[in-house]
Amino acid sequence: MKPADEIRRFFKNAELGIDPDADEKVFKDVFGAHKETTENVPAMPEIWRIIMRSRKAQFTAAAMVVLITYLCLQIPKSLVAPAYALDDTIEAYNSIRYLHVKSFWMVAVEKCDLESWVEYDEDGKPARFRSQASWFSTDKRLGPATFVQDGDGSHTWLPNLNFCFRRSGESVLTGALLQYTRSDVDPKLVCEKLRQQARDGEIILDVNEPKQKNEPIVLVVTYPAESRSANWKKVLYIDQATRLVKKEEKFEKRGGQFQLERTTEFLDYNQKIAPEMFSLDKELPENVIWIDLSEEVGLVQGDMTDEEIAKEVISQVLQAFIARDFNKAGQLFWGVPGFFIEKLLGVNVLKKIISVGPVYRDPDPDLNLMMCSCKLILEIGGQYYETDMKMYAVPVSGQPGRWMICRMFGNSKPASGEMIPVE
Repeated sequence: MKPADEIRRFFKNAELGIDPDADEKVFKDVFGAHKETTENVPAMPEIWRIIMRSRKAQFTAAAMVVLITYLCLQIPKSLVAPAYALDDTIEAYNSIRYLHVKSFWMVAVEKCDLESWVEYDEDGKPARFRSQASWFSTDKRLGPATFVQDGDGSHTWLPNLNFCFRRSGESVLTGALLQYTRSDVDPKLVCEKLRQQARDGEIILDVNEPKQKNEPIVLVVTYPAESRSANWKKVLYIDQATRLVKKEEKFEKRGGQFQLERTTEFLDYNQKIAPEMFSLDKELPENVIWIDLSEEVGLVQGDMTDEEIAKEVISQVLQAFIARDFNKAGQLFWGVPGFFIEKLLGVNVLKKIISVGPVYRDPDPDLNLMMCSCKLILEIGGQYYETDMKMYAVPVSGQPGRWMICRMFGNSKPASGEMIPVE
């Protein structure tokens, strides 16, 4: 009989009263002594507690005490390696200055992707970046798009429209754009954040290290039942040789089953990016339509909460649509010029606002977006439609204390007679 089986049989036939606090002290003493005799294995009691919260590592308190005796003799690597892997991963990230990352997701039956090349400054913040979206849309599809921040200014290139927007200073889309790829585009923060979140009870972290060296370490992140992200799950795959995250998968529970929502692959770490990647000078056609953007974007938050400012900026942009004040609508929506907003709307005319709200934070755990449900009456080609619209507000990058609309989409159906506004 294996030693582990003997231990299980022993406790099955024994009745012991064990003090859980004493168990914890024994664990700390034993692993503290083990640290003094083992090289390159840092003690991480907080991560140890995280691992012990894993569903695969939940033992009874009594069994733990006897297991310690067995562990002192065997010291299986599988019990200390997961904690070591997290610290190793954090250390590996400390010198990251360049990153190449690509995300994939589905919209209806179509696969979409966003590929980004990012250069970080000494503080770990994006200094320059290039992002290419296979397609870009608001409520209307605009085709592919390229976003570039060169350190001095930003450009947004929409080839299907032959428009190139340029703005001096930081791109107002940095937070919203890179957030769609990942909440922290600098990956060195990922494991530090997971450790802190698990310690604060914000997440449940399972660390699984396979015996095969060619297979990745797997971190599985789930969320407490009371969390806004209770229906989400995140899985990170860490290369055992480099201790770097190679892939992340995000799942959302729909119909009682977790469905893959987005896959992010980290293709290159610290591969220097050519300076021309952060410029569109040699890529734009001679007849491109240049559109300069310089005015302030969005609405000042002031003393309003995030929910209040999101509802206010959404209400104001809807009122601007009704008044056909496209310049104001554009200032609140990306900070683009009025003629562009008019082009987006086309023949759609907002006739009536039925309701704005409720407002809530996007359940995706990595997004800082505020979502708002709106009921509207649109007139399209002389016909009235009742529309359920989802609108998203986000802080404006580079303009602290201001919020803007970054995205909207809706579903329409013919309006019933009582919903049609009287002219």
